Amino acid sequence: MSDPVISECINPVCPISGKPVESDSLTLYRDHTVGFSTPECRDQFAENPDDYPEAKALLDERIETERKEVEQDDEETSDE
Repeated sequence: MSDPVISECINPVCPISGKPVESDSLTLYRDHTVGFSTPECRDQFAENPDDYPEAKALLDERIETERKEVEQDDEETSDE
């Protein structure tokens, strides 16, 4: 699997600091590219996501929103 890239990042701000995501601070979470404001935030979250329930909730919400958008797009495409 290739390294995460910023264009595939599902969140524009760090779920820990609230600052903008940086391209050197990406990781995978639930098979999605997620971003953080610093490598330290990224590493802390990646090491133990359960220590960051609020960050997990924000990312889980973004993943669910993305999933629903894909389903909606698929339905619209199949209706054509």
